[in-house]
Amino acid sequence: MKTKKLLNYILSLGLSLSATNVWAQLSAPNVENVYGGRINAITAVPLGSDSSRVFISTESANSMFYADVHSVTATPTFGSFSVVPGLDASAGFGSGIQIIVGHPASGKVFFGHDMGLMSADINAGTVSAVDPTVGYPNTINIQDDRLIFITGPQLHFGMLDSAGNFTEAGDSPANSFPPLNQPTLCISPLDDSVYVFSQGTTPSLYKLSDTYDGLNAATTGRDISPAALSSSVMWTSFGVAPSGRLFILGSEPSGKYAAYSDDESAWTEYATGIGGAAGRNIAFTGDSSNYKV
Repeated sequence: MKTKKLLNYILSLGLSLSATNVWAQLSAPNVENVYGGRINAITAVPLGSDSSRVFISTESANSMFYADVHSVTATPTFGSFSVVPGLDASAGFGSGIQIIVGHPASGKVFFGHDMGLMSADINAGTVSAVDPTVGYPNTINIQDDRLIFITGPQLHFGMLDSAGNFTEAGDSPANSFPPLNQPTLCISPLDDSVYVFSQGTTPSLYKLSDTYDGLNAATTGRDISPAALSSSVMWTSFGVAPSGRLFILGSEPSGKYAAYSDDESAWTEYATGIGGAAGRNIAFTGDSSNYKV
């Protein structure tokens, strides 16, 4: 297999943002070797105050890899990448794992598959079905040991214990959504609101009627889709900044585009000047007054 590269800094888009300013800031990324094809998704869990474990799913027979990252100095240091036990070529999970989320308390990584919602435990070397009855999860999120995922129109939710065992809430699921296209479920760090984004040239965006810790069978999604975005752009990713500002990223042949809103209705769109295609992930670092995306 060809050797592919993982960007050492996941925030390689390099857009430096504050609550009132937006400007592009690019720097040359460091890279790490990964044997296993193009990267589909990235997630991480903290191992301590100065280290994290990064998981990546790839377009490879080896479905998922992990490496430990240490940030004692200003420049993070990656350990060697290894195949996640139970997700190597012999396991047969294939190259299509698109959604992965880490659980900090247990260190497990959860992912969507045709077999249902799954989890992998590196320490035990096992892969388990969390819920094989729900079908393929379209999006997954974990916040404060609460696991939330969507299958079709249904919003499922429940709790994870310290070992990563899932117990679905008694009033789950809620039937909240029309058909969604590769959705992303995000939680606002400012007020715990839950948003669901559906990608496309005319993307859809929904805000749930309850915060992530108050979901119930009656939870619904209110349509706040940004109708004025350019239909020539394929809008693929959504995120909520520490300030509560909403971001949508996309791309067309000329390069990447970004749009943001502070009030869920008026959107500012601009060309980033960065080439290539936008993926599904947006990550933030910093606080509400000064952050990067």
